[in-house]
Amino acid sequence: MWRGIIPYIMHHASVSAVPSSPRVLWHPAGARLKRTPCFGSTAFRNWGGQLRYQHNSSRDHTNECHTIPAFTMPDQLVSHRVRKAISCSSSNGVTDGSDGSLTMADACNLDGWRGDVLRGGTVKFSDSSSVLMRKRAVMHWASGAPSRVLIVKKPGNPDASLKLKEIAAWLRARGIHVVVERPVAYAEFPNLDAYDAKIHPVDFCITLGGDGTVLHLASLFEHDDPLPPVISFAMGSLGFLTPFDVTEFAHYLDRVISANNPQSPLYVTLRTRRRCELKYGGERLAMHNVLNEVVVDRGACPGAVLLTLFTDGNFVTNIEADGLIISTPSGSTAYSMSAGGPMVTPSVPCSILTPIAPLSLSFRPLVIPESSDILIHLPEYARSNARISFDGKKALRMRKGSFLKVTPSLCPLPLINMSNLDTDWYEGITGKLKWNQTLREPPKLPSSARSTRSGDETDDDGRSFVSQSLQRESDEYNSQLERLSKM
Repeated sequence: MWRGIIPYIMHHASVSAVPSSPRVLWHPAGARLKRTPCFGSTAFRNWGGQLRYQHNSSRDHTNECHTIPAFTMPDQLVSHRVRKAISCSSSNGVTDGSDGSLTMADACNLDGWRGDVLRGGTVKFSDSSSVLMRKRAVMHWASGAPSRVLIVKKPGNPDASLKLKEIAAWLRARGIHVVVERPVAYAEFPNLDAYDAKIHPVDFCITLGGDGTVLHLASLFEHDDPLPPVISFAMGSLGFLTPFDVTEFAHYLDRVISANNPQSPLYVTLRTRRRCELKYGGERLAMHNVLNEVVVDRGACPGAVLLTLFTDGNFVTNIEADGLIISTPSGSTAYSMSAGGPMVTPSVPCSILTPIAPLSLSFRPLVIPESSDILIHLPEYARSNARISFDGKKALRMRKGSFLKVTPSLCPLPLINMSNLDTDWYEGITGKLKWNQTLREPPKLPSSARSTRSGDETDDDGRSFVSQSLQRESDEYNSQLERLSKM
């Protein structure tokens, strides 16, 4: 039994509330293959005019089916590869590939491996199929990949330059073509090809630096096409997004290259981005895909900025503050956290709205669905213009009467992890941000509750590496107290 169904007709379309989901599916008129954004928001198919929503709710363990007229899938709900390859002109169900279009087996293999999520490979999700907008996966390379790698290094860092040279030699010895950014090729590595997106499509990327280097890499892929997976080596100051030790690059890169080995799975988290469009008078002034956040603030004006917030076309509130941060889960541990926003694991499908020094003390940060369209309007009667920045760069003036539209990007950034699920993230907030540090000895996991999932990082006593790190810090602190007491 479907709960809360609200069917109605709108231009030959029907809308139904989905069980165990707060969102609504829109079914306009005529289609062949029914799919979702390329990061796997939901799973629904069309068989001969029937729409079947596959879910696994704790309240409803059934696959519900709702008959609707033939329809055409909205472009924003079709993944990149499917969107380019499928002709949505028939109501006869899934294509058979006879017309050269992509078949269901191509887009979503029967064994669970999907080839439309990232460039040069396939992924198999670790999240349960009942989870909407799945982000955590295991990847495999496509045939012939990887064959070309882009290496991006932290500018002005001699150590990063030395490691780039060493890593490039290691990769080239294994027949992999290495490209670098054009300024780096001209200034430091004339023997390496300069990266050109049109000439050199890459299979995966390597960053040598900190979080800013990862953000810079993401900015190189402005178009909303499938992105190559990224492995990030820590050579910066904090490195929250860079869990890999560069001194062991050979071990980790060998694991990346041999990702198809079932004994050594390669874990990735699909870090979602936001598409940000700044418009004024019907003209688009700028468009960027951000990995962390987009910020609207008062700029050089000493007074608070006045903004109007809409989500999904509905008015939410007026904002009078120093600014507003619209953050992804990846950016929740950056500027948003400094302004009082929550820390959110990267696998959670949401956006975070965090005010900067609001005049109203009751204006708390807000977490909204990832699929919501956000619109920030700077009214004509505002005191002054505002400033807008994208991932901390490319600052622009936001004139009175202009608006910023923020929507989910179709294609995420696949970030390679050391461990399964969100283990890297938890180790990052405890080990690098020192979240909730304690001097007490952390408890051991009971033997009866130990997980048997492959890839879990624990020692012989069942303690995670996070627990070991906390134990070492506690021992060091106690040693210091003993030395001080003897002085």
